[in-house]
Amino acid sequence: MDKGVTNITTTSQRTLEIGTGTPRETSKIAWKLSMLRLFFFTTTTFIVLLLPSIITIVTSSTFSTNEAVSWAEVTASRLVSCYCNQLSGLWRNELPWQSGNTLETLANFVSLLDSPLRYVFYQTFIKTDIFVGGNCYDDHQWWLLGWIQAYSVDPNINYLHRAADIYDIVVKRAWNTRQCGGGIHWCPLNSYKNAITNELFLISSMRLHPYATLLGKSSTYYLDWALKEWQWFENSGMINNDYLINDGLRLQSCHIMSDAAYLFCYIERFLLSHTRYHISAIELEYCFRKKKACEKLAVHNQSETINLLTEQFPERDHRRDADSLISKTCVNNNGTTWTYNQGVILSGLALLYNATNNATLISIAQKIADAVIQRLTYSNGILKEPCEPTCDNDQKLFKGIFVRHLSYLLLYVTDTFQRQKYTSFLQQNAMSLWSTNRCELDELFGLVWNNESSNSCESSRNTATTSAGLDLMISVARVEPQTITSSNWMLLGLGNCVDYENFTMPNFYRNEVNESVCRMTANEDSGAVAYDYHLNCIGVGFCRIRTLSDRHQTPSGWTYENGTARYVTCTDKMALANCFLRRNQTSRYYLLKN
Repeated sequence: MDKGVTNITTTSQRTLEIGTGTPRETSKIAWKLSMLRLFFFTTTTFIVLLLPSIITIVTSSTFSTNEAVSWAEVTASRLVSCYCNQLSGLWRNELPWQSGNTLETLANFVSLLDSPLRYVFYQTFIKTDIFVGGNCYDDHQWWLLGWIQAYSVDPNINYLHRAADIYDIVVKRAWNTRQCGGGIHWCPLNSYKNAITNELFLISSMRLHPYATLLGKSSTYYLDWALKEWQWFENSGMINNDYLINDGLRLQSCHIMSDAAYLFCYIERFLLSHTRYHISAIELEYCFRKKKACEKLAVHNQSETINLLTEQFPERDHRRDADSLISKTCVNNNGTTWTYNQGVILSGLALLYNATNNATLISIAQKIADAVIQRLTYSNGILKEPCEPTCDNDQKLFKGIFVRHLSYLLLYVTDTFQRQKYTSFLQQNAMSLWSTNRCELDELFGLVWNNESSNSCESSRNTATTSAGLDLMISVARVEPQTITSSNWMLLGLGNCVDYENFTMPNFYRNEVNESVCRMTANEDSGAVAYDYHLNCIGVGFCRIRTLSDRHQTPSGWTYENGTARYVTCTDKMALANCFLRRNQTSRYYLLKN
């Protein structure tokens, strides 16, 4: 065992047998996976003899690796260890609806690796209810998707039933044809028809579709709702001429309407939202001049509105006028084209295509994805949220949602050119993120993924921005591996650096040291093969450099510890520790040959 580690907060490393919750040791599986990964990293090998041992020295200029898997592993572990609130079932420094997304992201990570972190699903389930996400129908549906994804990797039927219960509430309470001819309105007290709530309804319908019979529905129940939603959405006008999706719909201009309809239009606009619809000063002044009843704009329910209209215009059927007006006068509000509005629709269309074989759906999805790459990026191709660099807490997760759903779409894209375009886009963003955007003070990722940003510890970083980064890493890990090089040190994975027998190399160690000093010292040690860095949840760091150097070469302020291993092939999966392997054009990785 390594000695000298103090002030390091860790959690016990266990994995759970699928479906049973029984702990079992993971060391053998861990080293086998790491051994396979390491061997695929190399492109050329040659053998030399060193003393009585036979050593394989591996030299490579680049590595064919999916390093994103390792980054996903260490990031997921840190989020769970330091930011998962076991009492509430939510994540610290995230909004409740965002925690539903992080639940889905964690399930995607578990689908990559049989991780012990799956215990979070049940702990979250027993601490939360169907309304935990917030008061609006988009809030509910983020959690619906999280529970379906959790069910796919941890088949507890209660997760699926909770997702179905949320769906039933949305169908019963939120779909209406009175305004804009259909669609799901945003909140119980806000009838705004926005893009994200309806996109979520489309993907929720399609994610539940395979389970229709299991949930006691007809085999086409969820599919029928998906088709109904898409028919309305496609004709709503929210997809603009650039194939980007604006925020939602607004009422058409009121000036062309009859007196009664005109008045109702303004009152209804006021009731819909205080912020999303902006009545111009000129229009409002005209309204006050034209009708005395406009002074009562601040009514708070529709029945009062109808009574007001009846009093003002007794000769008209105002209920009929109102229903007719609202159902026919919605147009694109030209609101912000948020990245998550472009993302959720992609997987909804992909699954609808898979169920119907309608190739037009995939074509539309690809046009939307192409528009994002062309119009919602920096000049170097890195994804950009329109609000950057000053996004609010809601907006900090949007990019993660986009790349997550782009990776879902990729499963259904058959055109080689398009697949390569999206794969390269994801990998380019991931390289930029993990090479320059990770703050070494807390190992959180920031809002801006562009590597031209000079501040890796931007003040906007929190659990949501890091969850978005985890989405990106998982998205890259799900696609085809490609030859990439991020730095002279390759992240091998979570835990301390060990060999396949769980033995450790001789090393220099130091407590209360930051990662920059750790890496710099490793760079200066010509015998350094790897280093592992531990950072606990309160920011105290510990470094251990695995080295072939002699004891007398111990750097000042460091302590030498002997070891029996002569190489590093895997990690021991210790939480909050990261193992980095040395890599550059003349790197040598020492592997014992039997």
